[in-house]
Amino acid sequence: MKRLKHEVIYIFLILIFVITIVIKFSFSSSDSILSSSEYEIKNNTIYAVPTTYNFRVEELLSKINSSNELSVYNTNNELLVNGNKVSNGYTLKSGDSTYNIVVLGDVTDDGTINLGDVSKLYNAYIGKTNLNSNGIKSGDTTNDQKIDLGDVSKLYNYFKGNSPFSYFDDNMIDVDNLVDKANSYYESNTNSNLLGTNLINELQIDNNFNDQVVITRNGEVELAIKKQDKCYRKSALNDYIYVVDEEYCNVDVTKFASNNGRLHVEGSKLMNSKGEEFRLMGTSNAISPNSSYSSCLRQADKMYSKKSMSVLNSWGANGFRMFVGKSFWDTEAEEYSLRLVDLYNAIDNIIANDLYVILNWNSASDDPDISRTAAAKKTFSDIVNHYGNDYHIIYEIWNEPYATTWEPIKNHADELIPMIRAKAPDSLILVGTPSLDSRPDLVIGNELSYKNIMYTHHTYSGSVNSERLGYLQKAIDAGLPMFESECSGAPAEMIREDYYNPAQSRALITMLNKYNISYMYFCWETGYWAYNFISIYKYKTWDENVPDSQLNQVAFQFKRWLKGDYSTESYLMTENTQEDGVYYKDDKYREKIVSVTFNNKLDVPENTVAKWDLSFNQDNSVIGYLVNSSEEGMYDLVIAADGYINLSKYPRKMFKGLSKVKSYDLRYVKTEMADNFSSMFEGNSSLESIDLSTFDASRVRFMTGMFYRCTSLKTVNFTNWSAPKLLNIGNMFGSCTSLTSLDLSMFDVSKVYDFRNIFNGDKNLTNLNISTWKPNNVKYIDTMFSEVENLSTIDLSGFTTFEEGYTYENVFKNVPSTTTIKTGNSSFKTTMQTTYPSLN
Repeated sequence: MKRLKHEVIYIFLILIFVITIVIKFSFSSSDSILSSSEYEIKNNTIYAVPTTYNFRVEELLSKINSSNELSVYNTNNELLVNGNKVSNGYTLKSGDSTYNIVVLGDVTDDGTINLGDVSKLYNAYIGKTNLNSNGIKSGDTTNDQKIDLGDVSKLYNYFKGNSPFSYFDDNMIDVDNLVDKANSYYESNTNSNLLGTNLINELQIDNNFNDQVVITRNGEVELAIKKQDKCYRKSALNDYIYVVDEEYCNVDVTKFASNNGRLHVEGSKLMNSKGEEFRLMGTSNAISPNSSYSSCLRQADKMYSKKSMSVLNSWGANGFRMFVGKSFWDTEAEEYSLRLVDLYNAIDNIIANDLYVILNWNSASDDPDISRTAAAKKTFSDIVNHYGNDYHIIYEIWNEPYATTWEPIKNHADELIPMIRAKAPDSLILVGTPSLDSRPDLVIGNELSYKNIMYTHHTYSGSVNSERLGYLQKAIDAGLPMFESECSGAPAEMIREDYYNPAQSRALITMLNKYNISYMYFCWETGYWAYNFISIYKYKTWDENVPDSQLNQVAFQFKRWLKGDYSTESYLMTENTQEDGVYYKDDKYREKIVSVTFNNKLDVPENTVAKWDLSFNQDNSVIGYLVNSSEEGMYDLVIAADGYINLSKYPRKMFKGLSKVKSYDLRYVKTEMADNFSSMFEGNSSLESIDLSTFDASRVRFMTGMFYRCTSLKTVNFTNWSAPKLLNIGNMFGSCTSLTSLDLSMFDVSKVYDFRNIFNGDKNLTNLNISTWKPNNVKYIDTMFSEVENLSTIDLSGFTTFEEGYTYENVFKNVPSTTTIKTGNSSFKTTMQTTYPSLN
C-alpha cells in the first residue's frame, strides 16, 4: 500500500513537472513564434519601426516572419487589410497568440507620423500632457525607458527625413543639456529672427549626425538647424533645412494642420478642432501627379515633391489643392493604378509638410455624364479607402461645373457625398456652383442637407466686378458657407506671364478678408499662362527651391497675402470714363487746372473746390480734389492716398487735354504694373518740362502719342528708363515744336515695330540721341522725321530693317539735304544717297 502511494506520488510529481514544462514552454516560446530582423518583439509586444509617415498593414507584415497566418485588428477588433493604417493599440494575431503593436513615433495614435506627434511628445516631456502606456512606449525613440528631449529630437529628425529611425541607430542627438541655453539665447535676443553662428558656437555642438539640433522656446519645438547655415525661419516645419529669406522668419505656425486638427463647418464658418474660426490659405495646381499633360515641360513630380511642399510651407500657406480629374477619370485605363500610386505619394508629401490637401475633381467635360460621375465615385472611393477619415483631406467633388442650374450639380453631390462619408464620416466636402463656380446664389433655398459642406466660388482678374462679386455677396448674405477654391490676380485665359492686375486682386482679397473666407490661389506651376507662378518663357523646368528670382507677379502677390500684407498700396481706377480722362472731374475744370500733384497723405482740406473717389475699389482709398491756385480763377489738382499710388494697368489718356497744366509732381506714383502710356499727356500745351525719372516702364508696351501736341515742352527726364517691352512709340513726340534736345538712348526698341510720326513736326529739335537704338522688327516708319529741319545728324546706324515700300519723301519729308544720316542698312543707303550726299 505504501509502495502504491509512493508510485502515485511519483507519477503525480512527474505529471506536475510535465505540465510545468508545457506551461513554461508555451509562455516562453510565445515570443519565438514571430521573428523580425527590424522589429523588437518581446513580452507579446511588437515594437514596429515605420519607414514611411503613414504606417500601413502591408509594411508591418512584410517585416515579420511567421509560420502562421498573420492578421491585424484595430481597437474595435475589426480586421484590417492592405492599405489600412496601423496605429498604437492595434493587435496582430498569429495562430492562438495575440501581440500588442507599438508604432515607434506615433504618439497621437492615428497611424501617421507628423508634427503633431513631435508636439505632443515635447509637451509630454515638459509635463504639459500625459501619454498613455502605448504613447510612452511609442515616444521612447531612444530606447532608454524615459521620455526626454533626445526622443523629441530623434522623432523630429526622422519626420524631416534626416536620420534613420531605429532602435539600432547609435547616431541619436542628445540635446537635453542644450534646452536651457537655447531658451536663454531667445530671452536675450527677443528682437532677432535670425539664428546664426553665435547660437551655434554657444551650444558647442560637435560632430552630431547631420550637424542638427532641436531648439525649443516656450515649451514648443521650434526648428532644427545646421551649423553651416546662416539664417533659419522660426518654427520651420519644412522637410528640408535650408537658408530662407528673413521675411519668412515670422511665419505663424499656429495655422498649420497639426495645430488645428479636423476642420468642420458651423453655420457659415469654417472651424478647427478647438472650436475656433479657421482660415485655409494656399495654392492650387492645374495638373495631376504623373499627368500626361506635358505642355510647357511641366514636371508634376517635382511640383508635388516634399521639398517643393516645404517651400510652400515656409511661405506660410497651410493648404494645397490638387487636381484628381483629367488624368484620373479613366478608371479603366491600364495606367490608372500607377497614377493612384503617384497621387498617394503627392498627398503624403503635402501632409508631411503639415498642410491640408484639397482633392479637386475635374470632370474634363461640359457635364458630368454617367461615366464620369461613376469614374469620380471610383477614384474618390479608392482614395477614401486608402486614407479613411484622415483629417488632412478635403474633397472638392466637381471643379467649375458648366451647368447653368443647380439641379445637376446637386444630383452629382448626392451621388458622391454618401459614398465618401461611408468611410470618412467627418470629412469636409466642397461643392461646386453653377456657371463655372460663379453663381453660388443659385444654391440659396435649395442647399444640401449634409453636414460639413461648403460651396465654391472662383474669381480671376477680369471677372472681379460688381456682378461677379455680387453673386458671392448674395450667397454670403444668405448664410451659405463659402470657399474661394480658385482665384488669381491674372486673367484666366491670358497667355502672358506679366498680365497681372493688382488692383483687381486687391478688390477680391478685400472682400475675402472682410468675411474671413478661405482661398486657394492659382497656380503652383510653370507655364505660358499669366496665372502661372513661374514663366515657361524663362525657366523650362520646375526648381524645387521655388526661388524668388523666378517668380511672376501673381506669386509675389500671393506671398504678400500670406504674410498678411494687404495694405500700403492704393490703385487708381482701371480706365477712364471719358474720352480725355476722369482725373480732373469734369469739363468745367479742364481749362482751369494749372498743376497736378500726387500726395502720399490722405488729408483732404476743408476748402476743396471739388473732390471725388479715384480708387479702383471705390472705397475712398484714393481721393482726387481741387483747391484754388495762386493764379486767379485757376485750380491745383491733388491726387492723394496713404502711401504710394499705383497707376492702373492702362493709364492711357490719363491727363490728356489739360492744356493749362504747367507742372506735375509724380514722386509718389508707382507705375510698375502699367502697360499703356498712350496719349498720357497729349495736348498739355502749357507744359514746359516734366520729370519721369521715378517711373518704372519695365512693363510698358505702348507710348503712342504720349506727348503729342505738347507744343511748349522743352525737356523730359527719362533717367532710369529701359522699357524693354516697348512695341509702339508712333507719334510719341509729334508736334512738340519747342523741343530742342532729346536723349532717348536708354530706350530698348528691339521689339518696336511702329516708329511713324515719332518726331514729326519737331522743327526746333537740334540734338537727338538715338544712337543705341537697334530695332529688329520695323514695320512702319512713315514721316518718322518729317519736318525735322534743324537736326545736323540723324543716327540710324542701328536700323537694319525697314518697312517695305518706304520712300525718302515720307520718312524725311522736308529734312534738309545737308543733314548727315547714318544707317546700317545698305539697301536704304543706296536708295537715299542720291538725295542725301552726307549719307554714310
